[in-house]
Amino acid sequence: MKIQLSIAKFLQYHIFCLVLMLVGGGVYAQAYKTATVSSHNENIGKVQRTGLKISVAFSEKRVKDAWENYLKKFGKVSSSKGVFEMEVAKIPSISAQPIRIVSKVSEESNSSAYVFCAFDLGTGYITSADSHYGAAEKFMKDFVLKVYRDEYGEQIAAAEKVLNTNIRNQEKLVEKDNDWNKEIQNNQQDIVDLEKKIQEKKAKIVELNQQIETNKTTKLKAAEETDRARKQVEQMKAKLGEIN
Repeated sequence: MKIQLSIAKFLQYHIFCLVLMLVGGGVYAQAYKTATVSSHNENIGKVQRTGLKISVAFSEKRVKDAWENYLKKFGKVSSSKGVFEMEVAKIPSISAQPIRIVSKVSEESNSSAYVFCAFDLGTGYITSADSHYGAAEKFMKDFVLKVYRDEYGEQIAAAEKVLNTNIRNQEKLVEKDNDWNKEIQNNQQDIVDLEKKIQEKKAKIVELNQQIETNKTTKLKAAEETDRARKQVEQMKAKLGEIN
């Protein structure tokens, strides 16, 4: 019964993991599709910057960490209080020349934040009227996609960890079941061996009883022989006394 219940739980969890991957993947794909990049002005260091803004449905801290790691792929990043700057960012998809980036992550709610990023080409900031805007927009959306993929990957890793634990537990239960079956077989064989020994002992008892019965006659004969021998000895002693 325990084995059957464990198998049922294992199958239920396996199905849950599959549903999580399918539903989660769909949710993040939809979130990425609906992610909107917009032109935005932001005051950073008492200077108004013109750039692009995108919202991410994760906490401010999570987005800050993800944004900094994302930027590090393109050069050295300096950060302070949610502001991230790059004096030399090499992003070939946007420009063949190095770009200066000034960006900021701000909280929108407990579960969402937005990223503002100003791309300085040296001749001015990228705006919606700039030919580089589409590439910059994709740069921002690719970040959101990475965040969602990382989150989804973590969920899958966590689900797989639990799944692997369930598999190991299931294997242990199967091993226990096999061990118990072997023990049953051993005990059954022990019963067969013991029953055989019991029969042998019973047969031995019958044989010994027969030997005891046979020995009664032998003992009587031996007693008679002993009595005759005693009488002969007494007669011989009596005769020896007559000689004196």
